[in-house]
Amino acid sequence: MPLRRLLLVLLALVILSALPVCAGELLFDCLPITRNGHAFVPMRPVFEWLGATVRYEHGFVTAAKGPTRVTLEPGSTEAIVADKPFEIEAAPFTEKGRIYVPLRFSGEAFGAWVQPEGRVVRISLAQERKSAEMAIPPDPRSLLGKMWRVIALFYGLEKIEPYDQASAPYRKLVTDRMAQSLAAEGGSAEAVLKARKALGLRIKRDQLDAANGTGQADVVVRRGNGTIINQTVRLLLARTGWKVDQVTTAAGGSSVPQPAETGAAPTAEQPVGTPP
Repeated sequence: MPLRRLLLVLLALVILSALPVCAGELLFDCLPITRNGHAFVPMRPVFEWLGATVRYEHGFVTAAKGPTRVTLEPGSTEAIVADKPFEIEAAPFTEKGRIYVPLRFSGEAFGAWVQPEGRVVRISLAQERKSAEMAIPPDPRSLLGKMWRVIALFYGLEKIEPYDQASAPYRKLVTDRMAQSLAAEGGSAEAVLKARKALGLRIKRDQLDAANGTGQADVVVRRGNGTIINQTVRLLLARTGWKVDQVTTAAGGSSVPQPAETGAAPTAEQPVGTPP
């Protein structure tokens, strides 16, 4: 190789190594949860974010990345990782049309570091310069878990069922009475709800002040047009349960006060209705 060409190649490698790598955000179309003391995440978003392809056949899930292949079955702690038997710390399960796997297993199966730090866990794949922070999911029955569900309802990650007490305030958003309250957001209730709906979401950090009845979450959101934004959601604990009080968008975004009836204490699970 001529010296000039070799120098150009080396220069290009140096420049590329100095650039930030954007390999996509880790986002969920339904939120992680904690069950029996174990943090679970929807399987497909994590595996695909780590670069694996996922197949579901005859009750078994197979995820593959290069020479590494992971095979598991919902309801069983027995798995095959890199052609060797592996015992998962807690059995994967199916809920709301999604397969959930333990958070630590989902990362470490493909060589990622999973490092909890207080209420936050960092998943990192150093060799690919890929990392993401997420809040450790709460028990759905806890006050914080109910706050998470209201956030999921607010961003449209869960369907609103006709007779669900938790989502009743959200149905009011599409009535004429609530349309006037929503006009401040720039349109009809239907238009506002459509614009608000997220294709994916990750809660990075959360805070709960039970004594004062307030909560907050920093989230990463993928909008319907594909753009990704960082937002802070502030919530108030009213007599009827949690309600979203204010949403602030980072990088010059504006604070958007939310109508008083945009939240309630969750009491029922909602189906998502899409493949795992």
